Amino acid sequence: MKLKTLIYIFTVTLVFFFGIFIFSSLATARDAFSRNQLNLQKVNQLYELTQTFQASLLSHRLKKFSLISDYITRDRISNAEENLRRSMQSLISAPEEEDNDDPMTEKARSLFDKTAMVVYQLIRNDNLEISAAGRDIHSQLNINSASYINELNNLYFMYAYDTTFSDTHSYLFIESIRVNNRMDLTLTELVDQIVDLKRNASDRKHTYLKAIELIGVLDSLRARLVFIISTEPSYSSVDITRVRRLIDMLSKEHMLKFAAFLTDSLDEPTESELDNYYAYSLQLRQLSSEFIEDSFAQEKQNLKQKIYASQAQLYGMISLSWLLALFIIMPVLIFASKITAWLTLTNKNIIKLSRGDLSIQPDATMVTGELLAISNAINQLRLDQIEKRQLEADKQTLIDELLNSSFIDPLTNIYNRRKFFNECSQIPLQRYPLVFCLIDIDNFKQLNDRYGHDVGDQALIAFSHTLTTVLGEDAVYCRYGGEEFAIVAPSASSQEALQRIDHLRTQTELLRIGTSRGGEIGFTISCGIANIISYATINLAIKQADEALYFSKKSGKNRVSFYQNDGFVFLQTR
Repeated sequence: MKLKTLIYIFTVTLVFFFGIFIFSSLATARDAFSRNQLNLQKVNQLYELTQTFQASLLSHRLKKFSLISDYITRDRISNAEENLRRSMQSLISAPEEEDNDDPMTEKARSLFDKTAMVVYQLIRNDNLEISAAGRDIHSQLNINSASYINELNNLYFMYAYDTTFSDTHSYLFIESIRVNNRMDLTLTELVDQIVDLKRNASDRKHTYLKAIELIGVLDSLRARLVFIISTEPSYSSVDITRVRRLIDMLSKEHMLKFAAFLTDSLDEPTESELDNYYAYSLQLRQLSSEFIEDSFAQEKQNLKQKIYASQAQLYGMISLSWLLALFIIMPVLIFASKITAWLTLTNKNIIKLSRGDLSIQPDATMVTGELLAISNAINQLRLDQIEKRQLEADKQTLIDELLNSSFIDPLTNIYNRRKFFNECSQIPLQRYPLVFCLIDIDNFKQLNDRYGHDVGDQALIAFSHTLTTVLGEDAVYCRYGGEEFAIVAPSASSQEALQRIDHLRTQTELLRIGTSRGGEIGFTISCGIANIISYATINLAIKQADEALYFSKKSGKNRVSFYQNDGFVFLQTR
């Protein structure tokens, strides 16, 4: 009797644990389904926000360019405004269609309302600029539009990159959004600079330098697009041919033509030159818009596939629960009944034997095979779960490796510009003041033209090694772009900063690089230094260091100059 009780307890316990397994699996599948649905909702809302962001910048560019060219007709501006109004209406109504009790929906609704308000302010400011007269008024309106655009970008950033809204999307999708966002902003800033070149003759030099820097930003986007299509060539919803056209539009040849156009603009650009530029920018923007449309379509497709997969898992677990009832619970009950029958039969046989009755019944109960089958099934389920977890771990490791590689310049193996500014933003306030240094390899274009780009690459690599060797761990440095490098380092005085960077300069002079023609060549650098009192003033420090670098170049190159309000301080080279 006691053994029968133990068998029943074992049976109930087994059913209980299988019930926990089924309940846990159902909960996991349900959570995955809800999470994927929420992510799809996020992507749809982000798409509406992206459309409004792009439409507002396009409307701004059209109105801005219409101030200096008849290429932009009133019909174009009206069509752009109408498209912007439709985008804003979709943006505002998007969160209203979702669950009002969802905190994420409430946050999105608040952010989208703020975006709409800033867009209205930008439209009003642009309309005032079209009809305004006077340099002072235009200057103030320029400042206002830059402020509104920056605020729009901040709001977009809050939604696109905040982990509350976007935490499980693919890296390539996020990178596509970043590239498209950067391209739209850069084209908008370029239009503003070109309009200033045309209308403000008193400050053309500063405007020209800013425009050239923006061309460098466009040039850097080409490498990011190449990375996207090379990383995932089977990005099925994305038209690779269209992306390659976008890459071609950002080629070195186009960038050089663009720079030549800006140089000509220092004198007086013709109406035809202005129109050709804007036609180029419209084509670039169109290709970028098509690219981001494809990226959204790909991400939505991926999320829908995940939703279908989680649905299949959910229904599968429900079916499994019925199967468990049929193929596990029932066999266990049968097993228990067989054990009971065996015990009863054994008891009868023992009684018979005690009485001397030899007519005992043989034991026909077979339970070993059934127990072994159940054990094998459970062990197979365990092995499947182990394999699944290993695949998830491998996937996360690959994602982490891709994220880490995005912070390193692939040629020089030092920080890239984005990682550099990220590191600088983490410097504690008590470590300030610091110095910011911009470095440019002298005559780098001639080095490439004369000896080949492989020699130029060797020069960049050799100088990067020198940076690592000469600078201590207290300095942050990166490849700033092309042949330019940037450093943020502590320094007690301007003289100490000059001596520290000059030591780097002299070590660079000692470098020698082999060429395909035989023999070795060397190269020099020019440097510009400026003080930086906090990270908030880094843009000012960059501008001042750039001016000091320009002074070094103009003064004969191969020297270090320190920016001061009353002039430049430099060490005389030997």
